[in-house]
This record gives sequence, C-alpha cells and structure tokens, in this order.
Amino acid sequence: MKEFFESFRFKIILCILALLIGMMLYAVTQGGKIIFPSKVLSTITSPVTKASNAISDKVSKNINMLINSKKNYDENKKLKRELAEVYKEIIDNEDNKKEISELRKFLGIKEDNEQYSLSRPCNITGRITNDPFKSFTIDQGTKQGISLYDPVVTAEGLVGVIISVADNYSTVRTLLSAQPLSVSAVCVETGDLGYVEGSVTTAKDGLTKLVLTTDTTEMKPGDIIKTSGDSGLFPNNYPIGTVQSVGIEPSGLLASAVIQPIVDPNEVTSVMVILDLGEGE
Repeated sequence: MKEFFESFRFKIILCILALLIGMMLYAVTQGGKIIFPSKVLSTITSPVTKASNAISDKVSKNINMLINSKKNYDENKKLKRELAEVYKEIIDNEDNKKEISELRKFLGIKEDNEQYSLSRPCNITGRITNDPFKSFTIDQGTKQGISLYDPVVTAEGLVGVIISVADNYSTVRTLLSAQPLSVSAVCVETGDLGYVEGSVTTAKDGLTKLVLTTDTTEMKPGDIIKTSGDSGLFPNNYPIGTVQSVGIEPSGLLASAVIQPIVDPNEVTSVMVILDLGEGE
C-alpha cells in the first residue's frame, strides 16, 4: 500500500482531484456559473459527440437503405409476377391464334369434302429418332377413332399414313418413306398415272418419288401431282406435291419423277386423320 501512495499514478490522481476541486470552488465564486470549465468540457467532449453523431447518421442511413431495399425487392418481385402473367397471356393468345388458324384450315378440308369423317386436329408429340423418312407420333389413337392405314393430311396436302396405333397415340409414316404407301397419284397437267415411293436418296433432301406406269412421260418441272384415289385407301384429287425433275428408273422399264411434297414433314405441327372416306370413294 505504501508503494501505491508513493507511486507516480497516485500523484496523477491527486492532481486530477485538485483540478476538479479547484473547478468546483471557482464555480461557487462565480455564483454557480461555470463558464471556463464548460468550455473545457465542451472541447473535451466535442470529438466524442461528433463521432457519436456520425455513427448515428451512418446507422440511420443503413437502416433506411435496408428498409428501401426490402421495399424495392418486394416491388420488383411484384413487377416480375405481373410481367410473367402478361407474357403468359401473350403466349396463350398466340397459341389460340395458331389453333384458330389451324382449325380454319381444317374446316376447309371438311367443307371441300363433306363425305369425309375427320379426326380432331392432332398435335405432333415427337419425331422418330434417326428415321431418314421423318416419321412422327401424334396425340390421338384408337380411343379417338383412328385406325391402321388411315390417311394423314393437312389443309395443304397429303402427309402420310398411320402405321401403328395405340389407345391415345399413333405413328405416321410420311410420303418420304421408301416403303410403298399404296398412294396412287396422277399428274394434273399430263394425266400420267403412278404411285408414290420414296427413297433414302430423295428423303435426305426432303423429296419423294412418283414411279409411273409407263416408260415415257411429258411431265415437266412445276407440274402438280395429286392423289388419283384408285387404291381406295386415300382421298381422290388431294394435293401431294410438284414435279422437280423427270427421269427413268434404274431398271430402265419405267419413267419416274422426283416430287417436292407440299407438306414438309419437318415443319408440320398438327395434322388431321381421315377416319372414313365416306360413300363414293
């Protein structure tokens, strides 16, 4: 204890106490008005006050930023929801327009061929992988009245034939196929008769072939090919495509023509199936 009273720290404490006592006595002599000491205290505490105010302002700003950030986040989230609804509405409207457009086209088929029994428009649900002839599946089957070998069409022309059918889906073989579809056809301009039979060579270019029943022909590029209806399996006078070139089969016995189908199997998105050709076909 004696060491403490003799230490430099104790002397400092005594000086501070003396200073405080002196300030108190000075205040008494001034009638309670502390002028100089207040200035001293103000000078001492001023930096602390400024620092405190600065911290307070910064905290306040950060709090406001957080509040505004949350508000902006909520507003952005609401705007995104509203935009998503608008986009969906636009897409739905576009889909409806397309569907109405397709229905109008297919309605034309029915109006031009009242004897036909037609399916509802069928959506293409998939394309057969690695098939050079572009076969595809549709979303209707036996439950919708579709049967094996039913013709598949669009408003523009013949697409192909049903080659397999399940309850709610079917597979379509296109006119590009090398397997004969029994599609008998006629050239509108010359009257030449033949049957549609594709090949790997023509299919890779999106083309098919019309093999004629004779070894000569007057067909030329641009001539129109339609169904003749002779087989009884396909509608009569239905568009197939246009002549691209004319030649002779490798056997040398029959003439043939390369045909550009009116309906591109790669582009078609919906089709109709002729369930029944009706009387007179």
